[in-house]
This record gives sequence, C-alpha cells and structure tokens, in this order.
Amino acid sequence: MKRPFSILAPMLFGFAAALPANAATSGTKEEAVALMGRAVERIQQVGVDQAYKEFSDPKGSFVDRDLYVFCLNMDGVMLTHGSNRALIGLNQKTLKDSDGKTFIAEFLRVASTTGEGWVDYRWANPQTKKIGSKSSFVKKVGNDMCAVGVYLK
Repeated sequence: MKRPFSILAPMLFGFAAALPANAATSGTKEEAVALMGRAVERIQQVGVDQAYKEFSDPKGSFVDRDLYVFCLNMDGVMLTHGSNRALIGLNQKTLKDSDGKTFIAEFLRVASTTGEGWVDYRWANPQTKKIGSKSSFVKKVGNDMCAVGVYLK
C-alpha cells in the first residue's frame, strides 16, 4: 500500500520548484531601489549623456526582467527609457494611466517636493501585455527625475 505522502510528494515538490522560476520573472521593490542606486552611480561615473544611452539599451545592464530605468526632465520630456525607445523626446507630463491618473505629473511632484518616493498607478506590463498595478520608485537626479517601476502582484 502506498502512503499518501509518497503520492503527493512529487506533485508538491514539482509545484515548489516552479515557484522560484515564476518569481524570478518579476522584480521586487528592493531590486528596483537597488537598480536606481546603480543608475545614479553610473550617472556620476560617466555623465548624463553616456548613462542615458546605457539606460536605453534594452539588452544592457540597466534592464532586468521587467525592471528598467527611465528618466524625464522636470518638464515631463522622456530622456531615456529601457523598455520603449519610441517615448524618448516626447512630453509625457499629461499621460494618464488606465484609471485616468496623470502619474508622470505625480512622479515630477514627488521628485521636486520630497526628492524621492513611490508612486502607484496602473500600466501595461511589457512581458504580459496586461494592465496591472505598478509602483515606481522615483528620484530627483541632478536636473532630472529617474524611476524604476515594479509590477505588483
């Protein structure tokens, strides 16, 4: 007679083994803050122009799964974007999320008033193409504002 555990064990271990792989496809808030720290260091090392080129490389070291760096000037013009280069040069200040929130204006407000913080909004995940909850860590960096967002579960 087989024991119930011997029947369930392979299923449980198979499920548990799948968890880290799924979790690894999405970045965490801690990883977003760390990526922002690396971005700020890179700007200090090589200057804004070179760093922003690196941030816009979708295969570069500033894009990690669904985490990427993007920066805007304080007027709302996109200066670099790790997921969508087509946005560079466009004024995004009045851009609204799926709920009508002008989240870029909120990024700029947070950067200019507190220097850094989290902003929540709804946005399409570039991996799944589905609208979901996102939170971006925004930081005033020199004359600009940079951010790294996390897609929330």
